[in-house]
Amino acid sequence: MKKKIMTFIEIVLIIVFLFSCYKIFSKLHEYKTDGKTYDAVRQEYIEEIQKSPENIDYKGIFDRLKGINGDYKGWITVENTDIDYPIVQGTDNDFYLKHDFNKNESISGCVFMDYLNEEGKDDNTVIYGHNMRNGSMFSKLQKFKENEFFNQNNKVIIKDENGEHTYEVFSVYVLKPGDKLGKINYSSKEEFDEYVKLIKNKSFYTNDVKVEKGDKILTLVTCTYEIDDARTIVHAKLVK
Repeated sequence: MKKKIMTFIEIVLIIVFLFSCYKIFSKLHEYKTDGKTYDAVRQEYIEEIQKSPENIDYKGIFDRLKGINGDYKGWITVENTDIDYPIVQGTDNDFYLKHDFNKNESISGCVFMDYLNEEGKDDNTVIYGHNMRNGSMFSKLQKFKENEFFNQNNKVIIKDENGEHTYEVFSVYVLKPGDKLGKINYSSKEEFDEYVKLIKNKSFYTNDVKVEKGDKILTLVTCTYEIDDARTIVHAKLVK
């Protein structure tokens, strides 16, 4: 009887082990597939730029990628990180959590703009991306939590049909569950100033980037693992 019990336990352990291996390899395969998808899109983007590097046809590049995905809004690059992705905007904030640039199901999803934003018109443009455990998508936003990195790498570049736009990072913090991210537009200078004061006070570090009514804020959002359901928030100001 004892031998039968031991045999049963061994079989169960083997099944658990095999299932765990399957899950690990399945996850690695998904990461690899997602990586290939964005490598292909990135290569398409690079080839378009290389056609005329001295006089980049931003509108032509925009139209080329929008032809692949009609939800395409631009391209985001964060200085000294691996963040180098197309930006899309869906009709809600759910679809691109689980779909890639080609609209196929994906654990990595896509970097996407809040569906309520009107590109270039709002006080605060919000862009989301997953914090993937393989270091892809918006994972490298976590580096801004390091004082040295925050102080030495504050450029975010967004390229769209109108050209290249540079933002300077001025705030990074963890948004706890239940806390509000902030509005997209602010009706008065006082309301805007209060919001800027709030997000600067929340920041782990400070710098000399000044933000006032009329400035455009870019808010980058990703998951973080210090607290369940928390988010890492990085704010930047449009400078050119």
